[in-house]
Amino acid sequence: MILSYIIYMKVTLSNEEANRLIAKMGFKKAFVAGEIGVNPGTLSRFLNGKGPLGRSAMILLCQVLGVEDKAG
Repeated sequence: MILSYIIYMKVTLSNEEANRLIAKMGFKKAFVAGEIGVNPGTLSRFLNGKGPLGRSAMILLCQVLGVEDKAG
């Protein structure tokens, strides 16, 4: 029997904070987009405050940038 688990994470990251962390870590935005599975244009819109990221992409972005789960 295969069991599926849903992991609930409370993660939030503003576009300003994401930009700061990407620059601090020296990542290229295209690399980050690939790591979180979105088109570079989608990430760019989020980083420029012009559009949202989906929940799964936000969770992956937080993981890539080392942002901790806020669920405690």
